[in-house]
Amino acid sequence: MTDNNLPNIGAPATRALTNAGVTVLSDLASWTEDELLALHGVGPKAIRILQPALAEQGLALRASSVGVGKVESYLSKVVSPQRETLDAVRATLRTVLPDATEDLKYGMPTFLVNGKGVAAYAAFKAHCSYFPMSSNVLEAAGDAVAKYSVSKGGLRFAADKPLPVTLIRKLVKLRLAEITATGH
Repeated sequence: MTDNNLPNIGAPATRALTNAGVTVLSDLASWTEDELLALHGVGPKAIRILQPALAEQGLALRASSVGVGKVESYLSKVVSPQRETLDAVRATLRTVLPDATEDLKYGMPTFLVNGKGVAAYAAFKAHCSYFPMSSNVLEAAGDAVAKYSVSKGGLRFAADKPLPVTLIRKLVKLRLAEITATGH
């Protein structure tokens, strides 16, 4: 798509956007995904069509601060040393995924790209965990995760020692490649 026109998202979604004053892709840059989904007629399918069209134009939906607030609330209840460890993991993920949104999914802080979970993390009594949102990612990581306790969906690490930046980068890269290849 080389123009700023809205892609074909179906009549109900198009009507809803038009009624809200959105007639071209650039109008969407001031909207969050949640705000669009709140419009009667706009559903997840329309969002899945709109996001790549926006990206082709170098645009994106406005980041939602609601999810960040939920993450901040979660982290405010985490005790030391897990809190500092998770803050470091979060900072790394923000650097690695600058365009991602943050929200709570399955009760854990999660980074999402185009609505798909890429990385989650959580504090537990005696450890912290990282969840790449896919068991295939941990298998593909191989030796990079060998020194950690790995389950089907996540890996445990010390409550007082964040994961290395290089490992987080590798896990994110593997997850993004999986999303590109499979769509999930």
